[in-house]
Amino acid sequence: MNGAVLNLSEKKDIREMIVSAGRGSGDGLLREILTDCVPERITFICDDKARAERIRREAEGFIPGGVEVSFAGSAAWSADGAEKSGAILIDCPDDLEQVKNLVQLSPKYLSVRTVRGGVGAFDIWECFRKNAEHIYVSTEPDPKEGGRTEALDWERGGGDIELSVIFPMYNVSAYLRQCIESVTAWKADYVEFLFVDDGSPDDCADIVNECAANDSRIKLLRKQNGGCASARQFGMEAARGRYLGFVDPDDYVAADFLKLLYEKAVREELDIVKGTLRHVREDGTGIVRRDKNRRIDGGLKTGHPLYLLFDEEHQSALYRRSLFEKTHIRYGNSSNSEDSIFLLKLCLTEGIRFGLEPAAEYYMVQRQGSATNSFSEGRMQRQLEGLREQLGYAVEHAPRDRFLNQFIKQKLFYNMRLQAYTAGLPGLSEAAGEYLAGIRELLIISTPDDTPR
Repeated sequence: MNGAVLNLSEKKDIREMIVSAGRGSGDGLLREILTDCVPERITFICDDKARAERIRREAEGFIPGGVEVSFAGSAAWSADGAEKSGAILIDCPDDLEQVKNLVQLSPKYLSVRTVRGGVGAFDIWECFRKNAEHIYVSTEPDPKEGGRTEALDWERGGGDIELSVIFPMYNVSAYLRQCIESVTAWKADYVEFLFVDDGSPDDCADIVNECAANDSRIKLLRKQNGGCASARQFGMEAARGRYLGFVDPDDYVAADFLKLLYEKAVREELDIVKGTLRHVREDGTGIVRRDKNRRIDGGLKTGHPLYLLFDEEHQSALYRRSLFEKTHIRYGNSSNSEDSIFLLKLCLTEGIRFGLEPAAEYYMVQRQGSATNSFSEGRMQRQLEGLREQLGYAVEHAPRDRFLNQFIKQKLFYNMRLQAYTAGLPGLSEAAGEYLAGIRELLIISTPDDTPR
């Protein structure tokens, strides 16, 4: 069954339909349309007169009374193609130009069937997102390679902004320009960049205003100092996008980072899509770390949500905004553990759709004095408290099986290392020891075969 035709068959308000078929489309397309859809008028665009005659013959006996069917060449049709159409159906387009030739119309529905390796669903969406109210693109696998059919199913919202990226700013002016240059390299006009000045004493706000003079997508928001978590929450409340992203302004991203993530999110109807987080030194050289995406991908195959937490930095992902509206999940006010508990609550949301895009790279810079790289007794104490909160939440809300134990094992190992780090700090080694004892109490609920030793 042709997914693009099936999609339109569910729309009962279509009166006029324009059809454009590529060379990969069969001669029976019109007959298939008339079997499932009954518009008042169908205009079939076809430059090959012999093919048009074959298509007409294939549909003989299937044209209901009262339905007008006409054929036109693309050049002749374009001359009087300013009339708005109820629906456009494009079957197996030969190239993106075939799609662009119809952009002058403003259909209520655009429905397309394409083949993997052909015209991309996201490219089609970008062409029509300003003109169509509803866009559906069915991407079928290459018959030789096999696989599943993907469906991009998009409906216009209340505005033109699709993605909001939030930047909490405090004393990061030395690194801010590099960050801004990296995120604005993608020139999509449906993105907004929200820089939240969290009462920063430096000239962050001036730099943002200077860049905003040349890029209208950049917005400056101001608030009293309340910490990174509160700044992110402030940005979320001002965001207009369908998806949200978070970038720390002392980090930077690859030029295609946001595009790759957003394309996958839209193409596969995902709630969360995660890229790859790279740790780099200030001089730009990489720091080799284990590839956490491999473990996350393994968890996706099991369908267990806690695997999503193996890489806890939320900056390398995009999130559907409706997740927060549906669950009322908000950032807390802790300064070091908010990322993990925030992600944990999201990942345990029922029915969440998650995907990976390893080619999308986020670069976390390891700087002396940064919030994620500084070391103090107070910070480590808060880290212990935050980790205890995470484990308590996981035990209460996660499925009680061996995957929960695996999650706890990972946290237990992390805290053993933490205890070693804190051995030289007065009083903190004892606190870490008490915390580990608390973890052992949580393990009482674990299944016997998987209890960590």
